[in-house]
Amino acid sequence: MLHDSLNWFDDGLHAGLTRRLRRATKKAAAGDLLALRRNQGTARRLMPRIDRFLQSAESRPVGEGHDPATPLVPLGSDWVWRPPAWREPLDKVGQAGVGRRAALGRGTYLFHDCDRTEIAMRQCPSNRSADPAPYALCLEVFGFSGTYLSMAVDLPLDAVRGLTKAHLIAVDGVFEVERPMEVYIRLNIRTGPNIERLVREVPMHLEERSVAFDLAYTGFNAARVDKLWLDLICVQPAMNAVSVRDLVVSRRWRAAL
Repeated sequence: MLHDSLNWFDDGLHAGLTRRLRRATKKAAAGDLLALRRNQGTARRLMPRIDRFLQSAESRPVGEGHDPATPLVPLGSDWVWRPPAWREPLDKVGQAGVGRRAALGRGTYLFHDCDRTEIAMRQCPSNRSADPAPYALCLEVFGFSGTYLSMAVDLPLDAVRGLTKAHLIAVDGVFEVERPMEVYIRLNIRTGPNIERLVREVPMHLEERSVAFDLAYTGFNAARVDKLWLDLICVQPAMNAVSVRDLVVSRRWRAAL
C-alpha cells in the first residue's frame, strides 16, 4: 500500500512538473523578459545536476555489484588502478573549444599547442557489455595546426610506494579511432628536479592494446621517486575522433634475469 502511494505521489509530481515546463515553454516567446531570464538561470543551474543523475543511472548496466574503482588485477601484479575519469562522473561532462590545458576530472588533463581550439571532449557512459569501465573519454578533433595533443594522467602515491627497478609498469587501454592514427604512451618518472621518460607505441593493430615499461633499464634513483604520470600522445589528430573507453595501470615484478 505504501509503495503504491509513493508511486502515485511520484506520478503526480512528474505530471505537475511537466505541466509547468510546458506552460513556461509556451510563455517564453511572449512572456516578461525579466521573469524569462530568471527561469532561464534556474534551468541552467539544474542542468549539471540532471547530467550527473543521468550519468549515474546510465552507468548501472556495467553490472550489479561491480566496483569500478577496483579493476581486475592482472596476473602477478602488486598494484592496479583505474583513473577517476573512467570510473566516476565528471562535474563538467563535455567541453567544446578545449583550451591548451583542460582538466578532465581529478588528475587527468588535456594539453595541446594549437592556436585554433577546434577540439571537443565529452565523458560518455559505457553501456556496451564489452566495456569494462563505467565511462569513456571521447575526443573529436577538427582543424589542428599544433605540434602535439596529449592527455596526461597523474598516478597516485600508491604507485610510487615500494617502486623499484625490478618492476614493470603496464598500461592496458581500450582505444578506438575513427581513422588510423599513431598513439603513444609516455611514462614520466620524477626524482626531484630530474625526469626520466620512457615511450612506447600503442599497438593499434592488435585487439589487446597494452604497453609495458621495464624499469630495469632506467637510471632513476628508486629511493627518490616522488611522482609518476602518463602522457597519451596522439600524432596528427586533425579530422579524427578518439575514444579511450578504458585505462588501467598496473605494476608487477619483472622476471629474474
